[in-house]
Amino acid sequence: MKFGILGGTFDPPHLGHLELAKAAQSHLNLDVVMFVPANKNPLKSKKSATPARHRLKMVAAMLEDEPKMLVSDVEISRGGPSYMVETLADLQHAMPGDYWLILGSDSLAQIHEWYQVDQLLRTTRLAVATRPGSEFESKVDRLSSMVSRQLDVIPMEPKDISATEIRAELATGQLPDGILHPRVQSYIQEHGLYQGTDANLRR
Repeated sequence: MKFGILGGTFDPPHLGHLELAKAAQSHLNLDVVMFVPANKNPLKSKKSATPARHRLKMVAAMLEDEPKMLVSDVEISRGGPSYMVETLADLQHAMPGDYWLILGSDSLAQIHEWYQVDQLLRTTRLAVATRPGSEFESKVDRLSSMVSRQLDVIPMEPKDISATEIRAELATGQLPDGILHPRVQSYIQEHGLYQGTDANLRR
C-alpha cells in the first residue's frame, strides 16, 4: 500500500488542501491520503487554534465524497505537541506500507526545524507540490543531501490561500468565495466558529 500523509492545523481546512492531496495522489498513484490534524503545532506554539474536535470534524466533512481519503485523529488522541516523526511511527505500525509526507514548498523550507527530522527522513519520502522553475530548484540546492534524496516533486500551480485571511473574513460574518467546501461552511455557521478574536477560546 502507498500512503500519503497531509498534516497541518487545518484551521479551517480549505479547498487548497484538497487540491494538494489530489495532485499528490494522482502523481504518485497513492492508494490512500490521510489528513492528520495537529493537536498542537510545535512551530506555532504561541498561537491559539480552534479546538481539535471542530478541526477534525471539518476535515471529515470535506472528505465525505473522497473514497481514497480519510482523516486520522492520531495526533489529537496522543495529545501534547504534534511531532510528525511520532505520528509516522504510529501509522506505520498500524498500517505497514510506503509513506509520503505531502508538503508545500514553504513547509519544505522549514523542514530542518522539525523534531528529529533525520529519523523522519529514514521512514518517509517527501512529496512537495510546487510550480516547477528555478526558484524552487534553488531552494532544493540549499537543502541537505539527505532531504533532496527523499524528495519527489508534485508539479502543480500553488494556491495563494491564507488560513489567517480566511479566519479574518469569517470573523466579519463573510464567507470566502470558492475557498471553503460547502459542508465546511455549513459546519462553521452551525457552530459559530471564527466569530471574533476570542470566540474559539470559549468553545
